[in-house]
Amino acid sequence: MRFYKKLSIPENKINETWEGMNKTAEDIKNAKINYDIFGESKNSNSTIRTICEENGIDIDECIPNEIKKEDVPGFENSLKNDIILSKDVSEWSKDDLNNIMYSDGYRFDKDVQKKVENYFNNKYPDKVKYDATGRMIDGEVKVKAHIRDGIDVRAYSRGLPY
Repeated sequence: MRFYKKLSIPENKINETWEGMNKTAEDIKNAKINYDIFGESKNSNSTIRTICEENGIDIDECIPNEIKKEDVPGFENSLKNDIILSKDVSEWSKDDLNNIMYSDGYRFDKDVQKKVENYFNNKYPDKVKYDATGRMIDGEVKVKAHIRDGIDVRAYSRGLPY
């Protein structure tokens, strides 16, 4: 037996929501996300979650009452950051940048860090860089990750390359 649940979308928002859901589905398709058919990371459940989430539908409302979301493989994984990372950085909004910078991908993935660096280089191509003391930095800036009180902090450093 397949369970279902009717979404509570206001009648005057049905067409707008449907168009938004189709756009999100198209964004997911264009992002060319690797589908994990046998795993629990990115699959059709992740797709449904992302489509609902991106269109203002509470993700708890996307799952029939007879099913617990903990029992739905991949549902805990939003594809939002995958969609953002698939776009050229010149198309990123400030919200896109914030989503990526607060993600685990930014903390641990060198490719994601490089994409963020490209965003800033694209947005501020001729800006002068300063260190934490306000002194101008010539040449390439080395960035180090510093951990203080369990908080990951990224800061320009004049120290030796690591």
